[in-house]
Amino acid sequence: NNINPSITNNILWDNAATDDHPEIYFSTAGATATYCDIEGATGEDWFGTNCIDSNPFFLDAIDGDFRIVSFSGCRDNGNNSAPSVPSVDLDGDPRSTGGTIDIGSDEWVTTLGTQTTHTVSSGQSIQTAIDGAFPTDTINVNAGTYTENIDFKAKAVTVQSTSGAASTIIDGDDSDTVVTF
Repeated sequence: NNINPSITNNILWDNAATDDHPEIYFSTAGATATYCDIEGATGEDWFGTNCIDSNPFFLDAIDGDFRIVSFSGCRDNGNNSAPSVPSVDLDGDPRSTGGTIDIGSDEWVTTLGTQTTHTVSSGQSIQTAIDGAFPTDTINVNAGTYTENIDFKAKAVTVQSTSGAASTIIDGDDSDTVVTF
């Protein structure tokens, strides 16, 4: 058989496959991936035109929201000429909002995933800020003692004190792990 499978405009990230390939395994020669974001695929024979191997920065992957944010390398990096590209994405948004479609099944829209700095003051919750943050957001925590346990939920956010460690304290109240990444 002369079969040359190919995939285009897909994101394959944080999964596992067989034969020591972290995301995908082609059991036939001649297979190719183009305009894809595939974790761990750099250097593979089938890793083709305009493929990337970088965090796609999903909005909230842990809770099943796989839309990309504004600074994702998948944004405006797809192939408009790929076979069977639909005119709208999974949310019903136009497939090409920036001239070139995004890699993946959802087109980035301007209302989602813009990098932001949040400020938390005494009496407010650091966890609430983490829950509402996008990947790579910064959360500035003002001086005070915050009695809570925080869980980053694998989000790539920065939590930092505005006044230094001596004046900004997260007190877990002996109830559990204070910080979970």
